[in-house]
Order: sequence, then C-alpha cells, then structure tokens
Amino acid sequence: MSRVKRIELGDIRICKRCGRGRANLLTDDGDVVAIPLDPARARVLGAAATDADLGWLSAIVVQRLQQDGNAVQEIVLDLDGQALRALVSCRRGAELEVLACTPQEGVEIATRAGVPLYATDEALAHATGSPAAPSGETLH
Repeated sequence: MSRVKRIELGDIRICKRCGRGRANLLTDDGDVVAIPLDPARARVLGAAATDADLGWLSAIVVQRLQQDGNAVQEIVLDLDGQALRALVSCRRGAELEVLACTPQEGVEIATRAGVPLYATDEALAHATGSPAAPSGETLH
C-alpha cells in the first residue's frame, strides 16, 4: 500500500497570454506538485471569476453529496498507469465510497469542500519529476 503525504494549495499561477494556469501544491518537505488548469478553472480557483451569479458544477456536486448524507472526507492524488488522478473519499454512515476524477477536479472539490488533500508517494514522484517553468515564461 502506498504512503500518502499531506499537500496544501500554495498558489494559483495564471498565464497572462493564454489564461491557462496551474495549481502549485506544497508538501511539508518542500516538494511542489504542479497541476495544470484550464483557463476557467484557473480563474475560479484564483478568485478572479467575474460570473458571481453563476453556479459551478463542482459546487453543486459537493452540495448534492452533502444533501444525500455523504460527507467528502479527503482527496488523494494517485497515479493510474502514467497519469495522475484524484480519488475522492465520501462517507455515508459506515459506508466509504471512493470516486475517481481528474486532478484538476480533485483540487477544486478539495477547495470547495474544505477537506484535506493528499498525494501518494508514486504521484509525488511522477508529478515532481518534471521541472517547473522558470519565472517569466509561460506555464505550458
């Protein structure tokens, strides 16, 4: 079984040229996991969204889970083959259900639900294996 480490959202970087971004997730050890974000999600997570009267699907998903008696417990970034995925753990009474989604969705759900975010050792090794973009360059 894989070990997991707690990670926290450090910041959201948004490319001024194209609007795409990345969420920089930090471990206590100083490792950085960069999750690429599409422009809309980067704006929402970066608190620069202007469509305040529109709901977002992730907010409704979290709300509906809670209405159905499911509590989102945690999000774990994991490696599925050579791709990162997020595993969302929901508890309803004594039942635990684990759902998979993209890492981008996992970061957004963790942010909206206010739940802890973790990464397996394999996911950290995969995600930190590529160098981060130097300052001043595009993010992709």
